[in-house]
Amino acid sequence: SYCAVGSHMIDAGSPLAVAARSRSRIAYTLAIVAALWVSTLAIAGETIAPDARTTSTARLLAGVRSDYPPHARVAALEAWQQHRKWLAPRWKRLQRVRVSVIENWRNEVLRGDLDDCRTLLYPFSGPDLLNAYLMFPRCDTYVFFGLEPPGAAPALETMSPEEIAALLADIRVAFRDILARNYFITKHMSEQLHTARLDGVLPVMLVSMGLLDLSVVKVEPFDLAQLPGPHPGAEVDPERRARGMKRAGLPKLGRGVAVLARV
Repeated sequence: SYCAVGSHMIDAGSPLAVAARSRSRIAYTLAIVAALWVSTLAIAGETIAPDARTTSTARLLAGVRSDYPPHARVAALEAWQQHRKWLAPRWKRLQRVRVSVIENWRNEVLRGDLDDCRTLLYPFSGPDLLNAYLMFPRCDTYVFFGLEPPGAAPALETMSPEEIAALLADIRVAFRDILARNYFITKHMSEQLHTARLDGVLPVMLVSMGLLDLSVVKVEPFDLAQLPGPHPGAEVDPERRARGMKRAGLPKLGRGVAVLARV
């Protein structure tokens, strides 16, 4: 089965459980190619052993403690303690006033459809993994695409305390809208996801995974231009060609392989 989610408008990224119409034929085609490709990988049975480093990174970015030894110094930093104090109560409130409501609605309205979702497509998602997973927690594949760069998982173990403090501050700014409104705002993301320490959606999506207590199997870059299928013409700016990060997750309830594609 194939599930699609969309948003009211680009500035309101909260997905609705409706069939989404792509605003760009090229973007839609590329996303379908990515979805089929990653679904094949999932069916092929890639390893599901969590990657301790990236899973720990997701937890620490989310203000959740980690037992990964190379990251012990990160959790000991005053900057991380303050990050945890800032994020924990806001996440607890979000769980109470929004997450529980979404889960109750999902279980009542979607019910049996939850087990039939194989590929979920979220056009113009930004880093909104949170709502996609809350509404459809048992899909094989989650495909996200948008205008923002994919980014990369930060190497916390190699960063200085000052760099970590700056990254965590940027994370708090980038996560503020979804905590307050339950969606990301495109205009804000154009600034928030282009800082010296935070460049792209992946670190913000890792925060959601950490808050949801999900494990990460692996993260690797990919280039849709190297896959079979239709592609933009030669006149397209090479910097605007679709690239992304393939992230395999190990959800509590579902399976989960995700694609982030910039279109």
